[in-house]
Amino acid sequence: MEPILCDASSAPLARVVIVHGALDRAMAFRRVLQRLHEYDVTVYDRRGYGAAVGLTPATSIDDHVADLIAVLDERPTVVIGHSMGGSIAMLAAASRPDLVQALGVFEPPLPGVTLPTDDAPTSASIPEDDEHLVRWMYRRVVGKSAFAGMNARAQRTLVGEAPALRTDVESVRDEAKPFDPTAVSVPTVIGYGADSAPRHKARAEWLAEEIPNSTLFEAPGAQHGCHRSHPELFAKFVIQAASLAATD
Repeated sequence: MEPILCDASSAPLARVVIVHGALDRAMAFRRVLQRLHEYDVTVYDRRGYGAAVGLTPATSIDDHVADLIAVLDERPTVVIGHSMGGSIAMLAAASRPDLVQALGVFEPPLPGVTLPTDDAPTSASIPEDDEHLVRWMYRRVVGKSAFAGMNARAQRTLVGEAPALRTDVESVRDEAKPFDPTAVSVPTVIGYGADSAPRHKARAEWLAEEIPNSTLFEAPGAQHGCHRSHPELFAKFVIQAASLAATD
């Protein structure tokens, strides 16, 4: 895992670790980090993605949780997770609340949980072919023509990350291990884009009702990829979560 470090001030307000989602990488948060110079921020590539594509593949979400806890290095930290990274962050907070001072999760999927607003049943089959899997994910999350509009090199890079994506998708659909939001005891901010698919807002609202100490954060004009399209709003989301640690 190759971390990207923020050029923090000499006396940072808080230590922050950001966990990226599926088919994403640390590099996608560079413009967010440019707005967080008062914080000690680390973003890293999860196993199977970006610079970590050659590492031993994760076999379940538990492996990613263990990796995150290793990154925390026994130091109290504000943990931020986008999409699948949010699921990983919540599980880490549930297992090691002593390390997670505060939590920020932006439109996380809910492992083993199906809500009435979900627009695709968990029983739907996952494409077996790597390229079809990547196209399926991009069509669902970014848009119908997003993958086709990329150059061949970018497409090959994403297809090379398909094994990691498959583990992420299978972990979310693992009904044998349903996520229990009440196990998250740390202060939590739950973010969503105002222009995201309705299912994302519905999940955020559901989580806000289930996680004991939580608040909602709406990013006006943003969709699921808020950190890429509206880095200033995602930075505000991070700062709101970090402020909970500062006053804890």
